[in-house]
Amino acid sequence: MNLINYSNMCKILINMLLWMKILLKEGFIIIKKYIFIITSTLLIMGCQSVNSSSTTDNTFDLSEDEEKKLSELPLEIKEEIIVPTTFPSEPDNIHITIHRNPSNEEEIMYTEFTFVSRANNWTAHLQTWHVDTSIDTENSLNSITLENGNEAILLKDTNPKLMEWVNSQGNVQTLSFIEDNESSNYTVDDFIDIANSTKKLEYSY
Repeated sequence: MNLINYSNMCKILINMLLWMKILLKEGFIIIKKYIFIITSTLLIMGCQSVNSSSTTDNTFDLSEDEEKKLSELPLEIKEEIIVPTTFPSEPDNIHITIHRNPSNEEEIMYTEFTFVSRANNWTAHLQTWHVDTSIDTENSLNSITLENGNEAILLKDTNPKLMEWVNSQGNVQTLSFIEDNESSNYTVDDFIDIANSTKKLEYSY
């Protein structure tokens, strides 16, 4: 359901609440109190949903250029790629970068998915490393256990936010979140939600 539909639902539910308040003041039977409670709950859930966005799965609407990049990757690389599926709001642009070894163009060092929301002033980068590397434990601010059991290292909790972890396949993941507007006030919890939503890329490219 998109933002417009949620907004319309909120307006309808607000009108319903106003009518139910009038009915309750006039002394209608107790069952209407339960209707009022249920309607209030739906209103809260519907309006809160405007502030976050989750993809239905771990596939994305990519441009032809980005699809071509994925299609040219070796199968073993595609099977290692991890992507987030939940964001603070719907990204309006997705870009893929393939980082190769400068001294050996055949070797892919890491793949990077960049998600941009211009309307909501944020950019998220998630890198999946395909070569042996390690996470930066020396500069860790905090250790976070993700919902999938992976232990993540929080390296920066300001702007940009930065986190690393080793996924269940043994690949290092580097996640960063940049606020393009300092007044956006995205929290560390928003950042952790992105990390918690990461899954293997499903592809048909």
